[in-house]
Amino acid sequence: MSSRTPIDVLVARVRLAVRILLGSGQPDVLGAADCAVRAGDPRASGTPRGSRGEAAAAARGTVELERGKLLATLIAVYDQERSRTLRGTIRQTLSEVGVEEHDPTGERFDPERHVATARVPAEDVAQEGLIAAVELTGLRDRRNEIRQPRVVVYGEQA
Repeated sequence: MSSRTPIDVLVARVRLAVRILLGSGQPDVLGAADCAVRAGDPRASGTPRGSRGEAAAAARGTVELERGKLLATLIAVYDQERSRTLRGTIRQTLSEVGVEEHDPTGERFDPERHVATARVPAEDVAQEGLIAAVELTGLRDRRNEIRQPRVVVYGEQA
């Protein structure tokens, strides 16, 4: 008799899919064709031997596009998911592949880096222009910003 719940099974499947598709040190992440191209097999891409580098670059570009699609899907699931267990698993897995959350609570609001969704009155003048709360955390993938944080700012109503 198994003690695994349906959520445990789902969590395990999400983790496995993310590791396979985003790569966690596995040599086949770029796919068998790219590995063959990198190994010097001209039949792998159907291109002459001289364009191995171009074929490998194209394969890596395809992998990055697929990685981006998977990240977008996982982030959408993360944002909408209510299960703490699944959210925690997705957050940890995203972190393992280089996606970091950014919570700027208490920082000075910068319209170049933050999206203001609301304003609340400041309790004292020192709070003016500071971020009071974060409605949606910002995200960075390998130091590239993929989503600006949505924030509530101390200050007068606009």
